[in-house]
Amino acid sequence: MASSSGGPRKRRPDFSCMEQPPLIKQLRGILSEYPDGGQILKELMQNADDAGASELKIMLESRRINRNLTDESPEYTKFFQAPALCIFNDAEFTEEDWRGIRMIYSSVKEEDSLKVGRFGLGFKSVFHMTDYPCVISGDTMLLIDPHRPAHEVNAKLKINEIHEIEGMETSDLLRAIGGKYGFDKSVVDKGYFRGTMFWFPLREKASQISEDVYDVGKVEKLFGSLSAESSSILIFLKSLVRLQLLKMSQSGNEEHVLRVHIQNEKEIQTSRQSFFSCVKSASSKQAVSCVFTMTIKEETATVTSKLTKWLVVNYCIVHNATNDFKRLIQSPKLGLSPCVGVAAKIEPFSAVDGHIFCFLPLPKEGSKLTGLPFHVNGFFALSQNRHHLKWETDDQDHQYVSDEILWNKKLLTEALPLAFQKALDTSISNADTYGNKASLVDGVYLWIPNLETVLDKWNLFFMTALQLFEDKNIVFCEHFNSWKRVSDAVFTTFSNLPHKFEFVKAPVRKAIGSCGQFPVVVPEHVFLTLNLLFGRQIIDISPLNFADILRNNATYKNMTDKDKQALVAYLTSERNIHTLEGLDLLLLASGEWGTFKHNGSTKYICSEIEVNMFQGSERIFIMPYARLDQCTKEAMHLICEQKHYPIRDLDDAILKQLLLQTLQSHLGPSLIMTERSNLTMKWLRLVWCSISNRGIRKFLDVPIFPVLEAGSFDSKYNIKLVPLHKSDLLLKTDQTGNRIKCLDNDVERSLCLLGITVITQLPSWLSCEMIKEFVVRPTIEDVKQLLQRKARSIDQQTIDSFNKKATMSNRSQFLDFLSQFGSFDDDLVYLLRKLLLFRSIKELDKCVFVDSHTHFVKESEKDKFPKEIEYPDNCIIVRGKEEVIVKQLDCTKLTLHEFMRVKLADPEFNMSKKENKYVMVFFLTRIQQFSSLIEPVSEMRFMKDTAGQLVKPSEIFDPFDKFLCRLFNGEHVFPVATYELRSHRAAFIKLGMKGVDKILPENIYDVAKTIDAMSKLDYNMCDKAKALQEYIEHNPGVLRKTLWSGKHLGNEIKDLSCFVYCSSEECEWNNRFPQLLKWFSTKSSVCCPGDMKEIKFWQLVCSSVPLIKTRSTEVSLFYDWNTSPSTEKILLHLKSIQQYSISTDMTLELLTVIKTIYQALSKQSTPIVKEALVSNALVWTSDNNFHAPSKVIMQKNDDDIQLKPYMYFLSQELGSNVCKELKTFFTWLGCHSRQDENVLVRVLHDLKNKYLNSKVSEAEIKTDLKCAQMILERLAEANIDLSWASDNILMVVQSNSDQTIKFARLSECVYDDDPTGFNDVVDGENICYVHAQIPLRTAEKLGVKSVTRHALAEAQDFDHWGQHESFTTRLRSLLRDGYTDGLSVPKELLQNADDAGATEICFVYDERKHSDSRDRLLSKSLSDFQGSALWCYNNKVFSEKDLRNIIKFNNSAKSEDVTTIGKFGLGFNAVYNITDIPSFISGADMVIFDPHEKYLDDNSTLKRSNGKRIPLSKRTLVKRHIDQFKPFQGMFGCNVLDDPFEPYQGTLFRFPLRTAQEADQSEICKTVYSHSEVQSLLVMLMKSADKLLLFCQNVLSLKLFHISANATSSTEMKTVYMAQKDSFRHSGKCCTRLETGILKKVASVHENQCDFGMEEHHTIKIRQTFYEHASLFPNRIYSGADLNVTWLVTWVSKNGPKQLKHVDAVPLVAVATLCKTEHDWACQPLETLTKGNYDTGHMFCFLPLPIKTGLSFHINGCFRVSDDRQRLTLLNEDDKTSGSKFIFHAWNIFLLQDPLVTALLSHIQITNRFCQRNEDAYRAWPHNFNPDVLPFVASLYRAVIDQNKPVFRDQSNNMPFSKILILEKKIFTTHVHAFFDFLLNVPFGIDRTVVYVPDFVCSNLRLFNKDKAPIVERAFISKTDALVHFLHHISDPYWTNKETVRNNLLAWTIMEADEKVRKFGRFIKKMFEVY
Repeated sequence: MASSSGGPRKRRPDFSCMEQPPLIKQLRGILSEYPDGGQILKELMQNADDAGASELKIMLESRRINRNLTDESPEYTKFFQAPALCIFNDAEFTEEDWRGIRMIYSSVKEEDSLKVGRFGLGFKSVFHMTDYPCVISGDTMLLIDPHRPAHEVNAKLKINEIHEIEGMETSDLLRAIGGKYGFDKSVVDKGYFRGTMFWFPLREKASQISEDVYDVGKVEKLFGSLSAESSSILIFLKSLVRLQLLKMSQSGNEEHVLRVHIQNEKEIQTSRQSFFSCVKSASSKQAVSCVFTMTIKEETATVTSKLTKWLVVNYCIVHNATNDFKRLIQSPKLGLSPCVGVAAKIEPFSAVDGHIFCFLPLPKEGSKLTGLPFHVNGFFALSQNRHHLKWETDDQDHQYVSDEILWNKKLLTEALPLAFQKALDTSISNADTYGNKASLVDGVYLWIPNLETVLDKWNLFFMTALQLFEDKNIVFCEHFNSWKRVSDAVFTTFSNLPHKFEFVKAPVRKAIGSCGQFPVVVPEHVFLTLNLLFGRQIIDISPLNFADILRNNATYKNMTDKDKQALVAYLTSERNIHTLEGLDLLLLASGEWGTFKHNGSTKYICSEIEVNMFQGSERIFIMPYARLDQCTKEAMHLICEQKHYPIRDLDDAILKQLLLQTLQSHLGPSLIMTERSNLTMKWLRLVWCSISNRGIRKFLDVPIFPVLEAGSFDSKYNIKLVPLHKSDLLLKTDQTGNRIKCLDNDVERSLCLLGITVITQLPSWLSCEMIKEFVVRPTIEDVKQLLQRKARSIDQQTIDSFNKKATMSNRSQFLDFLSQFGSFDDDLVYLLRKLLLFRSIKELDKCVFVDSHTHFVKESEKDKFPKEIEYPDNCIIVRGKEEVIVKQLDCTKLTLHEFMRVKLADPEFNMSKKENKYVMVFFLTRIQQFSSLIEPVSEMRFMKDTAGQLVKPSEIFDPFDKFLCRLFNGEHVFPVATYELRSHRAAFIKLGMKGVDKILPENIYDVAKTIDAMSKLDYNMCDKAKALQEYIEHNPGVLRKTLWSGKHLGNEIKDLSCFVYCSSEECEWNNRFPQLLKWFSTKSSVCCPGDMKEIKFWQLVCSSVPLIKTRSTEVSLFYDWNTSPSTEKILLHLKSIQQYSISTDMTLELLTVIKTIYQALSKQSTPIVKEALVSNALVWTSDNNFHAPSKVIMQKNDDDIQLKPYMYFLSQELGSNVCKELKTFFTWLGCHSRQDENVLVRVLHDLKNKYLNSKVSEAEIKTDLKCAQMILERLAEANIDLSWASDNILMVVQSNSDQTIKFARLSECVYDDDPTGFNDVVDGENICYVHAQIPLRTAEKLGVKSVTRHALAEAQDFDHWGQHESFTTRLRSLLRDGYTDGLSVPKELLQNADDAGATEICFVYDERKHSDSRDRLLSKSLSDFQGSALWCYNNKVFSEKDLRNIIKFNNSAKSEDVTTIGKFGLGFNAVYNITDIPSFISGADMVIFDPHEKYLDDNSTLKRSNGKRIPLSKRTLVKRHIDQFKPFQGMFGCNVLDDPFEPYQGTLFRFPLRTAQEADQSEICKTVYSHSEVQSLLVMLMKSADKLLLFCQNVLSLKLFHISANATSSTEMKTVYMAQKDSFRHSGKCCTRLETGILKKVASVHENQCDFGMEEHHTIKIRQTFYEHASLFPNRIYSGADLNVTWLVTWVSKNGPKQLKHVDAVPLVAVATLCKTEHDWACQPLETLTKGNYDTGHMFCFLPLPIKTGLSFHINGCFRVSDDRQRLTLLNEDDKTSGSKFIFHAWNIFLLQDPLVTALLSHIQITNRFCQRNEDAYRAWPHNFNPDVLPFVASLYRAVIDQNKPVFRDQSNNMPFSKILILEKKIFTTHVHAFFDFLLNVPFGIDRTVVYVPDFVCSNLRLFNKDKAPIVERAFISKTDALVHFLHHISDPYWTNKETVRNNLLAWTIMEADEKVRKFGRFIKKMFEVY
């Protein structure tokens, strides 16, 4: 319809229908969902049972029949080939069955709640084995050929009309099927077959449907898989009671493979019919149940018969269901029945591996096993391939659970528990009836599983079921022979009680009995389960609750000591000493029983002797071990070990502390003892006796050593107590044998002044022998070492004290003593330099310091020196032995020569000083005497040059040489001429003064530099320069001399202005020189020699180059003065000419010069020449001026248009007619040969540029417009290409101003062919109207479009994109079965962003309604989708490949890209959970989807579209539908409405939230996405964001925003949540920040390297911030504080087996553990994370999969997963070991068993370094795990032994398995720690170390390495070996001070000794006597 403004009629986009894939492609998709295997036979069994058949026979026809077909064979014979599989059941097809078997993705059984199978999909699984299935039932035969056209796939015919069908041969049919199950020629004749028979010819070669080839062997494997379940396969079926498997041999005989039938089949059939009849009628108001026993008989070819009896309970919940369950029961959408059942084997009675039945067992695929000891059955909601129950995943929240998942939950929580209750009640009643025999009681308990082994989803069922017995009698009390409630019983399991404590059970149980409780004993697994369910009600006796009993009953205080000791033994049996808190069971040294209190006073354990050291304080000590019994000993040892109570061994540290406290309290800080002190010499002697037994060295820091300061030790004394660690204790006297050594008093005084303590006397009881290793003896060597140590720590105060107080006698004797030391170390030298020890030579009564600058003079040589010369400072005089000392102090002996050297070595030596002048004169006068000093004096700077600087004699020239004065005029190379210089000239010459012959190239260089510098200041340096030129002309060789820089002199002065150039007067061609030209000149008249040329080149360069006349051939050659000038200089000369104002009379005299220049340049045609002539416009034209070559035309014709000032003609004198040799040159420059189309177009462009950049007069505008019109008319008449014209020719177009001319390309122009019409061009669009002055005919000839044509072309450019392979039914199925509502939506968007390489992703909940933006839309139907929406933004633009991917359904191009994980083909469709019309903008495109094909409907065309792509560069389209784009405006920088348009640098999705009205009309999903639904989704996202980012390869941040409903723009967006990720790669000590992930790098290397392996360690820091926004989450409070977590991730990649090389994936895996802190990588439990999704161990495929592993860490890998990303691709018992699924299964197993194991082993080695405790090192070891990771766990524990990696932790190192010994806690119980410490210090051997290993690791090592049992057990220490080793080393020094521990172990050894240990009986007896 026309626009509202009356403009031209607008068109709608083209629409199209959905294209569905061909049937074969759909079948291939079904086969991928229904994996090949035993499930095929089960589907056929299920169909027979649904049909009501009682018997099923399956026959393998192994003979080859009708296989030799040719092109001439009958068309339908291919359906009757063999080998084949033939299936028969005794029911017949109904019309609905015939219709259903021909349907796909739908079924006629959906409305029958009692039918389970789906012919729609399940039957199609037979195409795994055949291409041509045949069905015969009743009077009809159906032949299915998927290879034929769609309308000819199914051939349905009557049996009696077979012979009339073209291409059908009856004989071929009977040859194959004849004789089977009664089918023969008579059946064909009669036209009726009783029953139903399927015939499936086996596929013998690959086809389009499947590449799998089937043979007899594969079918036999199918038979084998079905036989494995034969004993239970019939128990839950509705009608089948008999099953046979047969094989037709090659001889035509039937061979029975398996017969299964129900013996009491009539009874069973009656019960079944009655039950299902009641269920179907639904008339009963009570629940319908059925209990019966079923006996199944099995017969095989090898086993005659086997009977199995089952107790089966069927149950149907009716009116007692909850309202939610009733709603589901009555839901026609589900169409399922609430019938369930349980079955247990009762004969032979045993627990079974519980299986899930949906009337037939589901495939065993790890997670399908329930962990229950019985089978369960129900009408479960299954996946389409009947492999899986539909469960809620981690990606979903309870608000997002579909009805199918809710149905399964209700069956588990409401129906199945009632069936179980019925079964358990029956079993308990039966046991009670028969007197509760032990076997019957055990039978009841076998119904109860161990919940720890039950899979998570089935825990919910059983916990609900068993809770029905909460108030019922379910446990048996043997004491009363009755069944009791759980809450009434006291369980006495003593599960953790070590064997040695068996003696405590009787008294403990007796105590319980006295309380009137019911003691109960149950199997361990039953107790575990009951405890998990009724934990709050269950009382299991333990030391903890037993302690509570004692605290509530104080009678234990009256018990005997022996009874109390038994109580202590039990209470501490679990090594939990907290149970003793508040109990009076602590025996003190005083004989009293104290109370155990955590905060009580400290008690110590010690010997009686040590107790006596602190008399009156016995209550702080417990009873010594010598007086304790064995139980109390062990308990007290444990108590001390755990340090919970303040009870400690009186170890050395505590004894030291008590001693220090005693000293402080009695002596104070002075530590001075007198005879009046409380601490006496007797006490001190007792202390020395005690510490000498413990080891004096341990108490060196305790001040207990007596130093006598006054009196004597026997009478009045004054004693200073000092610590022995004091290193300056020196004995004054020492006796060695008969030799006594004693220090001199002066020496003693000197040492004391230096802070050394000199010991003069010792107590009689303290011998020198006791302290000899802690004090210094008075020997020369020892005192020397003492002084050297003292020198390292002596303070300045002590040094000052010595210097002040020491007498000359002290110093003299001390120096004599020091002279005996020999050599000194640096510290002693340093000290002696600080002491005033030596006399000054100037003042003999004064001592001075010495150093390395000190000179010394021997007292005997003092008179040798002249008296008038003053000695140097710091000069000393020495005598005798002192010379030895001063030499070691680096002092120098002073000689006469040295004296002169010192004087002359004065750094400030100057002739101006009087003393220095005298010294120098003395030296110069006697220069021959001091010949060795000539060289150093010549290097002295003692003379001044003319600049006043001090210089060396060798640095000056003779100032009286005239030539040198002229040459070096202005240079500072001469000295100041003084009288001294003249009188000592000869001496100075000896010292190196230079003459004329000493001129160096460097001097010449300096002269040249001076001239250059002065010339720049305009000084006239001509004379100096001429002198330089004269010197060089006479010495040209100097130019090639080398300077200090390594360069030649000539090259260095080449660029210095130091030569004089010629003037124009010196030119011999002066008479021919044009006066207009300038001659090169400068103010200084000098220039660089490198810039000069011979004067003969004056025409080319006289204004740009200095010219010179040749004077020296050698110099001329050196500087290339005779070579032609450079093009640059010639061009510079030409530009100089250009600058002149040239009159006509000057033209002729310049023309010769200009022509000469052009000829020279033509010979040097380089890009530089061209660029210069072009850019400077240097072409001479006919108007006597220079212009650019591009504006010059070489040839002028008569009809040429006058184009000045835009084009000019070349000067006639230079034109081709005169100078043909220059034609090529000017053409090369870019001059135009003639005035052609290109020239005319060029002028048009020049005109356009002119009016873009400047203002022009009205007259000029008129002229230019006329010029443009003439050009356009000339072009229109020319025969030119219109496509070229469209892009190149500029048209004059209409402008809003008459002060300018506007131009536009022809492709952007339109001419107004309808002036009365409405102009629908939006402002800003690049469309222009032709100027009115341009004739329309001219515009038409040039190809300009009219307005009408342009609009039509614009509409045709509107592209339509969509998902070509999608439709609403398939989408609905996809959302129901895989991509369910919840986390799958943001997860898939995150995956797509990560694959695209985005680093940031943002989600926005936008509640705005956009009511003002609902008019100008692409379709009126889209107005309802302008409201509230969820946005998703990432900062990466979609590539064209990405855009192609997103429009494909189930056919993503990513499937072959190993660097990506997601699949747009399916994953993106998860967004349809929340919207029906998703759209996005990326780059320059907008894409919008419409799967319903109605919201983008165009009434003006028959085309329909389910989506389209809009090029945003088409601004008319955007502006015309502006409201469609308004919601995007401003969102994350998306300015789609701004002009000029810029492509959006990111990708922005918009998902309008589905309203109630839209949900009613939706064929995809009926979920209304309300505010609460969005809140729930966002909460899930926030809880899981940190885990979602963990393994992302590119995305580093995830943000969540909210825009309220009343917001007016996107700028009011508020931040709700933010998660940021930082990744670091660690290699050695290097840490590198990572910006991108590892996958792409590994994929690249993996592709290029055959043998590839990689391992990297990363830390991932994720920071989460929650912002407070009550409007979005009013019931949730999030603090603004950051939550920071750090993960350690180990990546490993390694090549897989060759058979897996074609898998499109990278063998890359990782493990991630939670770190304690950013810098402490110790593994932490995942439970410490904030509660949310994935807070337990999960599998990741870069994003988390809903697969819990049970591990304490996350595992990641490039796994092959199901299309819905719900599970790994793994084989089950129904699958074949070939085909694509097998390859994917093998790939996943490889990743789990190889690289992932390597990763964890390496990871453990890293985390072990940070473990503070040994037990922490095993947090990452698999303990409790789910079956999905069993291959990984098993391989890990095998690799620990096979690979022998160092993963075990000892005290501080990692150890391999081959180097460890394991001490099992369960064997050594409470003594394990004592044995552990003992074996660490006294090992079995040198090659193994004892380590701590948890029990679960020990168990798993044994479990998974049974084939290596001898190797494994070699690492375990048996009790016998440990005890024998202990007895062998019972006297080892290790036991020193550990006698109590040793005695405890010895007592336990005696109790536990076996026969081998008793061989050491005599030794035991001897040690027992000691004990």
